[in-house]
Amino acid sequence: MDPADRQAIHDLITDYCYTFDGADHDTFAALFSEDAVFGRAGSEVRGREAIRELVANRWVEEPTPRRHMVSNIRLQEPDADGSVRGKAMFLVTIATTGESRARILATGWYDDVYVRTAEGWKFRYRVNHVDPRARA
Repeated sequence: MDPADRQAIHDLITDYCYTFDGADHDTFAALFSEDAVFGRAGSEVRGREAIRELVANRWVEEPTPRRHMVSNIRLQEPDADGSVRGKAMFLVTIATTGESRARILATGWYDDVYVRTAEGWKFRYRVNHVDPRARA
């Protein structure tokens, strides 16, 4: 894969974190192709507008600040159609009023497909898989 494409995809992943955590719903949705699939495994939505609505509603329901950290990004060589498949691990923290420090909200991984569009690289598919939580 071309190093410039690899960097552009890494930048897309970074922009995902900043726009989601910053509640910039319109910019967040623009990171996805028009026909993209996004969500938690088993409860995905399709289409840029549905993605924008999903994250906007999430902030209404859960306005508590959170931070996404994404690492261990693995990109495959482009498919015949030029799309690129990838995986990345995530850790999300949350800080609620009255708590002295942030705590881990979730860990898991993303299954991704990236596509090059006239506006640059976009997510065509981003589905997160949350690690099972141990119960005390």
